[in-house]
Amino acid sequence: MCIHNLKINKYSVIVVIICICNFVFAQNYTTKQIDSLVRSANAERIKGNLDRSLQMQLLNLKESERLSYSKGIAQSHYNAGIVLNALGNYSKAIEHFMLAEQQEYTQTNLSMQSEINRFIGGSYTDLGLYKNAIEKQYKAIKLAEKEGGSNLPIRKAANYLDMGVAFDRMGSQDSAHCKYTKALYYIKNSGDQSEKFTKAEKYGLAAIITSNLGAFWDEKNNVDSAQFYFQQSLTFNKGIKNYFANFFVYNQMGDFYLKNKKYRDAIECYEKAIELSKKSKNFLRNKNSYKGIAEAYRLIGNREKSIEYSEEFIRINDSVTISDKKGVDSAVKKIVNEEETIQEQTKSKLYWIIAGIILLAILFSFLGYWFHQNMKRKKELEITEKDNIIIKKDEKAQELSMKLNTSFEEVVQLAKTNSPEFFTRFQEVYQEFSNKLLMINPNLVNSELKFCALLFLNFSTKDIAEFTFTSPKTVQNRKNSIRKKLNILSEEDIYIWFKNL
Repeated sequence: MCIHNLKINKYSVIVVIICICNFVFAQNYTTKQIDSLVRSANAERIKGNLDRSLQMQLLNLKESERLSYSKGIAQSHYNAGIVLNALGNYSKAIEHFMLAEQQEYTQTNLSMQSEINRFIGGSYTDLGLYKNAIEKQYKAIKLAEKEGGSNLPIRKAANYLDMGVAFDRMGSQDSAHCKYTKALYYIKNSGDQSEKFTKAEKYGLAAIITSNLGAFWDEKNNVDSAQFYFQQSLTFNKGIKNYFANFFVYNQMGDFYLKNKKYRDAIECYEKAIELSKKSKNFLRNKNSYKGIAEAYRLIGNREKSIEYSEEFIRINDSVTISDKKGVDSAVKKIVNEEETIQEQTKSKLYWIIAGIILLAILFSFLGYWFHQNMKRKKELEITEKDNIIIKKDEKAQELSMKLNTSFEEVVQLAKTNSPEFFTRFQEVYQEFSNKLLMINPNLVNSELKFCALLFLNFSTKDIAEFTFTSPKTVQNRKNSIRKKLNILSEEDIYIWFKNL
């Protein structure tokens, strides 16, 4: 398998230099120049030059704001959002999409509205807000259908692909397969008439769709079908410069080879995916590649390489977790704002209704009694709705408790199997545990914190010795050492101490 190297085009470098020089010395872009530079910045993104693309988009944004050029402002925010999403900065990406939505140009452009909804949906999927993501993608399809035109098949393909990803991550594989199949149908019937999609975008999209279908059949243990679709994805990728499509396909093929015990092929694919992510400085999306390659090296007996890539996976995963939290906060804020807007619109309509009723009551006094009874019923309904809200909150609290119990069982199982993911997952579930211990003794090392986690989970000396392949005497010595480092009195039950931490 050959890798598509992302070479820096001389023309692209010249464009960037011209952009910077014009910005520093002239600062007098015209709207036509801004439109041209937006296209150039998009070309850089497709080739994987994400940082350069983002810088160009922000420059375009500044110049567009100087000219009060609504189209340029909307497109710069929108394209900056796409790049930031690719870089894993979901919080900033959503902010830019929201600002693009507010522009006058967007309000009259169904195509822009459709794409913004699609990419916000994609951000929601990356943040685990799957139902909200699917709602956005359905809305994007409706807007695209309303607009029509030669771009419609590709827009539908892109949205059905994103929808399939959301269903896939929800665990609804059959629904995901249905959406992937629809996406493939539309991309194959898009023809060559699309006005706003380049060849790299179209074939890159086709490569991702077929790669996802390959992963689906791999999950179903249908190796022949999986290989068929992966081969199609490589064919679509051949000869195009689409960073993300190349990265995505190699990463999924690495998973395929790993599952089917072709460890050398898996390592080769993961290395290609990692190389592509490094060239575009997109480190947050490649954590799966590091996890997979670490596992492949472990299975072929290369412990040193396995540890090296495992540590890199942990580092990136921590960064992704922080980024995801910021993105979730921003996404939830947007969802709440949208719901508040809907409520305000509903209230506004309700006020008009009430005003009409009052006017009719004045004109037709004999309707006063009916109006009074009607308002009374509405108040009763509001009380009922408030009661329902309280009930739903209680149900959510119970659901959260069940999730915590499920997480506890998952952590216990990882500990029992001595999984390398145990302590990472433990810290995700019990986020303050390590901080509290380090406040008592800042010199505790990672292995000691992991041992404390086992004590916190109430594992006996015998259990810990069995899980960690050590002797009970060694475990007891470590207990004594932990007592000293944490100032736990000898007469105090160490397990009770950890539970009260």
